[in-house]
Amino acid sequence: QQWRQNTSHAGQKPRADWKNVLQIPGAGRKSRKPPTPFVGYKPNGKSQMKPFATILLLAAILSITHAARAADSSLEIVLSDDHVVFPTATNISMEMIFRNVGETNMNPYSLLVGLSVVVDGKEYQRDPKRIICYNGVLFFQSKLGWRSRVSFSDFLIPPEALVSGRHMVALRDAGSESNTQTIFIEPRK
Repeated sequence: QQWRQNTSHAGQKPRADWKNVLQIPGAGRKSRKPPTPFVGYKPNGKSQMKPFATILLLAAILSITHAARAADSSLEIVLSDDHVVFPTATNISMEMIFRNVGETNMNPYSLLVGLSVVVDGKEYQRDPKRIICYNGVLFFQSKLGWRSRVSFSDFLIPPEALVSGRHMVALRDAGSESNTQTIFIEPRK
């Protein structure tokens, strides 16, 4: 029977007994590539990391990345609107300038997405249900500025935060905060 397994048909190469070859150390085809090390994986393909540890690791990486981006301070935000009196809280929009004082190009759309509004010392994030309509440049170079408008209705600002009276507003993005501007909400009589 051993003789029959190793014999071949006419015109074919002789076959090796593959079960026996696998049991002999060092036998079989040699790989030219060294084995790839997999950190954190067992030989059977299951990860050794627990899901909670993975989440903690990702959170640490994201916070370091955010801190590094904030420490870079290559972004300046300037509120530059002359209009400071608004009849209602629903129509507040202000002109702003993003200034790139760093050495690398910046993406204006990602700056708009990460923008938040600070009203009387409390920060409000962008409303995720609101679509940002943007058809501007893909990036702006270092040592240049980019002008846009920000509408407060695009942010999750509760109505009680913008009641009639005087308010201090600022913008925040990537660890940079704009100048503070005073606005007044005075209903028309």
